[in-house]
Amino acid sequence: MNIDFETEKKMMVSVSKRLDKLPEYVFEWYKTLKQSNKTETSCYDYIKAIEKFLTYINEDAKEVELKDITLQACESYMISCETKTSNNGMITNTSDSSKLDTWCILNNFMKFLSKSNYIEYNYMDKIERPKNNDLNRINKNRVYLTKRDD
Repeated sequence: MNIDFETEKKMMVSVSKRLDKLPEYVFEWYKTLKQSNKTETSCYDYIKAIEKFLTYINEDAKEVELKDITLQACESYMISCETKTSNNGMITNTSDSSKLDTWCILNNFMKFLSKSNYIEYNYMDKIERPKNNDLNRINKNRVYLTKRDD
């Protein structure tokens, strides 16, 4: 994999700025992301998603205490991710891929929190993983090349 060094450097700065606005336990999670060889770009996307989740719980994400992260918070956040509002105020359904990404990132975060004994258990284990019907629509229209017998 060829990673553009300048892009990664810029992402490190962006990650650092976001982490400054988040609780210490998010920084601890970030270190595990780095240990698992995630690129800075991936880390940025993960942290941005968790920042959005924490901001959902409390407008000041840095003030979210571990006791505020509950099964109910996770469930209501996942429900809120069903739709999105565009800049012009139009409400549309979120893609299945986006909902699945959100679930996977939250699951990764909750696994870290539970393994590190920050929370009692991984709340995402109680929330059904979204199905990705986007792939079914794509695969239905996919054309496969086959070898011709001459």
